[in-house]
Formats: sequence, structure tokens, C-alpha cells
Amino acid sequence: MEKRDNFTKKIVDALARRASYICSQPECKVLTISPSDTISDKYLYIGKAAHITAAAVGGPRYDESLSSQERGAIENAIFLCSSCADMIDKNNGADFSTSTLKKWKLQHEDWVRRNLNKSIFSLVPTAISLSVRSDRLLFAKLLEEFSYNSNMMYLLRDNDVGNPFPAEWLQDVDDFTQEWNDAFHEFIDPKLEGKRKDFMVKVTSFQNGLRSITWRMENGDLSVQSYKFKEEDPRWEKINELNAMGTEAHDAHQELVRTCKATLGDPEVS
Repeated sequence: MEKRDNFTKKIVDALARRASYICSQPECKVLTISPSDTISDKYLYIGKAAHITAAAVGGPRYDESLSSQERGAIENAIFLCSSCADMIDKNNGADFSTSTLKKWKLQHEDWVRRNLNKSIFSLVPTAISLSVRSDRLLFAKLLEEFSYNSNMMYLLRDNDVGNPFPAEWLQDVDDFTQEWNDAFHEFIDPKLEGKRKDFMVKVTSFQNGLRSITWRMENGDLSVQSYKFKEEDPRWEKINELNAMGTEAHDAHQELVRTCKATLGDPEVS
């Protein structure tokens, strides 16, 4: 029989307590322990200390570089319900990588730590799972549609609006603000939604202000400059103001992204 590097009882107990006896799978989070209905000093328990990398050669995600001691250490364990523990080992673990399981564990223990001494009524697993998934999908959409390397971001962050720029840059901002100004693009988490609204207000103000002072050149670019305008024209006074507004909108976008990452972890792709 192949030697298995199993966890000690001390490690299993510590792992379960660190997870608050709640499954670490982010879309599960079921309670794994309850009182027995018939025996006063017994309980029902469906929790498992699962190996992140296999306990023996040929097992799911086996890592030959680990020592026997490392395979049986708590760092190589993740607390799951019985169902999720079985699930991660299907297809010899091909569907659930070592990095994914380590991320689940870290995120779950952080979640437990942050919710210590909070009412259970604020931690209903199903509600949390659905709302977090919804917000995570919306976060992924935000990163896709207003990406950090996009022309829209360059317009906010780097471009001096006193210089001509492609009209499609501003049109992209127009399209984004029009699409994202409805209930379907609101976060469920009130903190995230507050950050989103702040960003939308600032980027819309920048967009409207810039649109009001630009004109289309013969090559199709937009510009605030023209031989028709003299130096005392009021639009010159708006350039520095709009550059500052663009920076504020950029900073609001970054604050939204940082808050989403801190609250939701990595975004999901549907």
C-alpha cells in the first residue's frame, strides 16, 4: 500500500476551527457541524481536512517536490464540506489547481477573521454567495469595459486636453457612461456602489465639460484650439480645470477597483 502523509488530529482540529467549521469553497460556505437530534452529547459532522496537494503518489495535484512532513502540514490542508472535498478530487484534481485551493483557503480564513463577533443574521451563506458572485461579475465587466490600458483611461490619466485627440476617445467615454447609468450596473454591496457612483459622477462631469469646449478638426480629431479663438476666450480657462477633473475621475476609478479587489477578491468571468 502506498504511504499516505495524513494530517494529525491536532492539525485537523486546528484547521476546522480556523475555518469556523464552514466550507472554504467560496460558492458553498455551508456549516459542517450540528447537534444530534437524538443523542444529547453527540453531533453531526460533514467537514473534511482535504489535501491541497495529494497525500500519496498518483493522487490529485501530487507534488513530488514536497517532503513527507510538508504534505502532512496544515499549510497543505484546506477545510471543506464532504461534497466539496470530493468534488475537488474528481478527474484526479484537474479542474481545481493548487493555486485555486490555496486562494480559497486564504480568502476564507480572511473572511472568518473579518466577521468575528458579527451577527449570524448578517452572514447568511446563500445571500452572501449570490451577492458576492453578482458583484464579482460586475467587477469583471468594469475591468473589461473600462480597462487600465484603454484609450478612455489614457484620456483621463495622461492626455492634456489642450492638445488635439482622437474623437473616438471621447465617444468611448460617452458610450460607457450611457451604458453604466442604470440599475443593471449597480453593485449590491453599498460600499462598492458608493465608489461606483462617485466614479460615474466624476467621469460624466469630465466628459460633459470636455464635450462643451471641443470642435472637430478636418482630420476628425477633437480640439479646443482654433485660429478663431483669441487667448482671452473662456475655453482656455477650462483646460487646466478639465485636466484636473480627468485626474479626479482616474483616481475615483482606481479607488473603485481597489475597493472591489479588497471586498471581492479576483473578478469572475461569466
